[in-house]
Order: sequence, then structure tokens, then C-alpha cells
Amino acid sequence: MNIYSALRFEVPVIAYSALHQARKGVTAEAYTKTMEDFHRLLREETEAIRKVWEAHRTEALSRAVQSARSLLTQYLSTPLKSDVDDIQRILKERLEEYGTAVGVQARPGMLSTAEGRIVESTDGSFRKLVVTGRTYLSELGFQTAKGRPEIYESMFLVEGAGNLDIIEHMVRDRIGIYTPVHGKHIGEFDSYAYNAHNLVMLLGEMKPSATYEAAVWCSKGGVKYDVFRSALKEELERLVGERNVLSHASVWQRKLGLGSGREFVVRLQGNDLSQLYGAVDDLRSGSREKYVRTALAGGHVLCKELIIT
Repeated sequence: MNIYSALRFEVPVIAYSALHQARKGVTAEAYTKTMEDFHRLLREETEAIRKVWEAHRTEALSRAVQSARSLLTQYLSTPLKSDVDDIQRILKERLEEYGTAVGVQARPGMLSTAEGRIVESTDGSFRKLVVTGRTYLSELGFQTAKGRPEIYESMFLVEGAGNLDIIEHMVRDRIGIYTPVHGKHIGEFDSYAYNAHNLVMLLGEMKPSATYEAAVWCSKGGVKYDVFRSALKEELERLVGERNVLSHASVWQRKLGLGSGREFVVRLQGNDLSQLYGAVDDLRSGSREKYVRTALAGGHVLCKELIIT
């Protein structure tokens, strides 16, 4: 068995996310176009890497089968010609089974990418939630005053921490740090904050299919991790069951030492911004456990319009 199944946990789904703000003077249209090109290149590189990996696996398996068959003929009587194909097939199947058992079953490259523009509700009843988001952005070094440049969040989902190395390889060596697309992006943004989180729970589809996403960035306090995660999961299941406007609900826990900001992120997706704010308000005030209410009430709410999915 592979190391994940030996330790009895699944290959983690990791979200590498980055909040970034356009430099003053860069239009939203130009900035979005650069990000669209960047996402497209990352997806193309993923497809190219998967083809290379599959060709490598196929070649390695073929060499192993041929080597094993040659070795066997030294100790066994020469098989009938009609048996050669069966022997090769059996060896191939056994080697594939072995590779599945001991290999790390993670798809190379990106699972998906998404881009969103930070937006705020104009409904006065959600003003307190809007203020928490502005406070969080200010803490991270972003401009939040009226008329400030647009702020965005990029999301890159991968399986297993090894794929963080693959992202780095894509950006640094395959796309290139100073090539037109990535170099242009570096020149167009001002403030930047990143983090990496493991997926804790998911309700609904992983890939964004909604118009908006509300994210509650929070820390758990003094309660144990497993207790907090379990109670939060129950609350989200209740919320999704009561509000059929949510197409996605997920909880993410920050990887040790990787990134700035809060420890947990709760993400809700839907097609109506006001309904999302209402769902967050309900979650913050309606949770059964006090430690969950305290964590969420002390958290920060950021909403975004999904523009690249």
C-alpha cells in the first residue's frame, strides 16, 4: 500500500490561494486578461505534464515486463509460442497492481483553477460582515479605502504536496518567471498574500459552478482540532440542508507554516450575493456549539465574484 493508505489518510486536496491587488493605473479589464492568460497556460502545462507522465509510466512498465520475462526464461522451460502473450499480459497486470499498491495516487498538475474579484454587499443589514472583510484585507496590507484598485483571489487546487513542486516547476521553468504573461502579472499587481490549505470537508461539487463565493477566514481558539472540525461539519450540513441556494460548502485548514492569515477558511458558493451573506450570518449566529460561534464571529468575511472557473 502507499504511504497515505498505510497511515490511513487520503491524499490531501490542497488549495494554494493568493489575494492580490492591481497596481494603481492598471484597468480591471487589462488585469483580468493577464490572469486569464496565466490560468490558461497553467492548465495547458498540466495537460502536457500528464501526457509526459503517462508516457513515462507506460515505458517503465514495458521495460519491467520485458526484463521479468527474460529473467523467467532462464529458469523455466521455453513456453509455447501461444503462451507468450498470456505471460506478458499476466506480468503486466501484476506489475500494475503492485504500482497501484505502493505508488502515490495523485494526479499530476492542477485539479482546477479559479479566479475571483472581491465584491461587497450594498445591503446595509450586512454592513458588519463587510467591515470584517475590509479589516482582514487591511491586516494583510491591502488598500481598502473607497476608489482603491480591485482585489482578486486566485485559487489553484492540487492533489498532494508534491504537486506544489509541480506548480513551482510550471511557473518558474516552463512558463518562466519573466515571460510576457507571468512577468506582466508581476508588473501589474501591488499587494500580495498567499496561503496553502488542506481540504477538510466538502459538500457539493469541487469545481466552482456558481456566480459568487463567500469565504469566512477564522481561527478555532483553544478547542481541539478534531472536535472543532466535527462540530463545524455538522453546522455546514445543517446550513446546506436548510438553504438550497448553496451549490458548494467546504472547510479548509491551513498547512503548517504555509501562508499568512487565519487558520481555517469556510467557503460557500451560490448565485445570489445577498443570500450568501445571509447564509454566513446564519452560520455565525446559529451554530449550536459556543466555540464554533466564537470562532466564526471573530472571523472575517470576504465575498468574490467568480470570473474564471
